[in-house]
Amino acid sequence: MKQIKLILMLLIAITLLYCSSKIRVEYPVFPNSKEGRLLKKFISDRRNVAVVVEKKEQTYWSNFLESTNTSFIDLIPEKVFSAFDEGGYYKMLDTSKREDILKEQVFSEAGLTTSSIEIGQLLGTELLLFIKFERPVTECGIEGKVNKVSCGVSTGLAIGNLASKNSGEFSRVGSGVTAAVACQEVPTGVRIVKVPLVGTLVNPETGQTLKAVSLGEESSGKSYSSAGNRSCPAILTAFDEALQKSVNSLKKKLVPKMKTAKIKIIRKDANNDVAFLLNEGYLEIKGETPNFRKASEYWEKALRVDPSSEGANANMGSYYFATGDFENAVIHYEKAMRAKKADRNYWREQRKRVDANMNQDQ
Repeated sequence: MKQIKLILMLLIAITLLYCSSKIRVEYPVFPNSKEGRLLKKFISDRRNVAVVVEKKEQTYWSNFLESTNTSFIDLIPEKVFSAFDEGGYYKMLDTSKREDILKEQVFSEAGLTTSSIEIGQLLGTELLLFIKFERPVTECGIEGKVNKVSCGVSTGLAIGNLASKNSGEFSRVGSGVTAAVACQEVPTGVRIVKVPLVGTLVNPETGQTLKAVSLGEESSGKSYSSAGNRSCPAILTAFDEALQKSVNSLKKKLVPKMKTAKIKIIRKDANNDVAFLLNEGYLEIKGETPNFRKASEYWEKALRVDPSSEGANANMGSYYFATGDFENAVIHYEKAMRAKKADRNYWREQRKRVDANMNQDQ
């Protein structure tokens, strides 16, 4: 009897194993704003993005940066790509590594948009992101700055005198005055740099574009001379900060943040035709290069065979969840919950997870 129970338990475990599998899903989170909704509509389920950074002549940068050293200038495209690539939802391709197959005119906005279909096919990418530099601006000024070292030392001495029983009143007052003077702001030279950027997403299939601009404070960086030194500091530190801030500003507008979750994908169904399509879709998202779009084509076919199928509806809900289309994800998870013998508790929890993401900002 015990052996029979063990066999039954084993069969149930095997059945559950092959009926569904959990996969790790990376899904986008968009700003809860008009711009966020436009971005979601524009990228849909596309994730593969080729980044094209506008080329500038060495003299353009060296004149502005007041330097003939080209090492920093050569790193500018790489800095832009790295900043965009870090922590975002897109799977990005650095086109500066593929100059062997790209024409020089591609690195201009006009060349990119007119050749978008050809470029998309050459690179095997779903979207193109063109980063264009507007003319940078630099100026010098004077701002108040505290000498933190002197302030810290003087404050420490003043505190020590106050705590010391052997310290006289004159000494305590004098050290307090010294600390107050040391911690005052003194006129100091400051360098202000602005690096305005324009980012344009291009759909190579349709030629449609979505543009964002980083201007003003979003693209501004500062560097200071030592406290009390009124001379204007070198430009590189302020330029580096301005470039980073400008890129980060564009990222907020053009790149959704990424979250991860483990989601159940159903692979079996009482209807053999539906079961075949569910499993074919699952195979498309298994491995190192998951293709949710291709998987969804199989699951949509399964829905046409049986619109009430728990697996087909649940898997389509997970497809929409993975693409950030939370509204459609809710619709399909609710349909999955209504199916006969459905795992209602699981899909109810999954729907709550979708609700938690639906109205939150990045």
